Amino acid sequence: MTAPVAKNNSSAKLISSAGGKRDRNRMIAIQAGVAVVLVGLIAVIGVSIANKKSEKDAAADRKAAAAAGPAVYKDGDLRFGNQDAKIVLQVTEDLQCPACAMYQAQVGPYIEGLIKENKVAVDYRTIGWLNSPNNEQYSSRAANASACVAEADKAKWLPWTNLMFSKQPPESASGLPDSTIVDITKQAGVTSPQVAECITSGKYSDFITGVTNTTMKGGLQHTPTVKVNGTELKDTSPAGIKAAIEQAERVAK
Repeated sequence: MTAPVAKNNSSAKLISSAGGKRDRNRMIAIQAGVAVVLVGLIAVIGVSIANKKSEKDAAADRKAAAAAGPAVYKDGDLRFGNQDAKIVLQVTEDLQCPACAMYQAQVGPYIEGLIKENKVAVDYRTIGWLNSPNNEQYSSRAANASACVAEADKAKWLPWTNLMFSKQPPESASGLPDSTIVDITKQAGVTSPQVAECITSGKYSDFITGVTNTTMKGGLQHTPTVKVNGTELKDTSPAGIKAAIEQAERVAK
């Protein structure tokens, strides 16, 4: 009677061993599956974090580029005429400034003549100085639009500026809305949707703020301010500009 019992015990051990092996295999399979899922999840999270960082970096780059201004500007100035001239005429203006509008109408043609002669460099600096609650920050909005137009088509910037001055609202009135600035821009021949977006989004607002602050810290007292080689002119008429340029030429020799 003892032998059969031993045989049954042996069979039970074999069955138990086989079952344990299956359980271990099942556990290993489960653990492997969990590991695969974890690896996949970590990979997805890693890609997501990388994408977010990439998007954040790209946004920071765009903001930095906008703050630096369009590539056509140098140190806040938009240069016309002889790019490498030793004589530089600089005009600082605000598109809300009535005196600037008058100056552009009276002396602007003479300055444009200097540009065509290509003997001197002419730098225009447009700032947002005359902002007020009444005009809804029109000076800065118009200056931002100025940068947008310069970036899109520099050749149309002067005609656009002349048109903006001709449409200038009174200082005590509400400033022109962005939609009207866009319409004026189209009238000047700059019709790209990207320019309209640049204007309405205030793309170069930080750039304009930076240029304005730098100009103010430099001692700006009024607009327009006209300088030749860094020296402010008291006589800003065509005759005064001509005399200042001739004096600068003598010094440069």
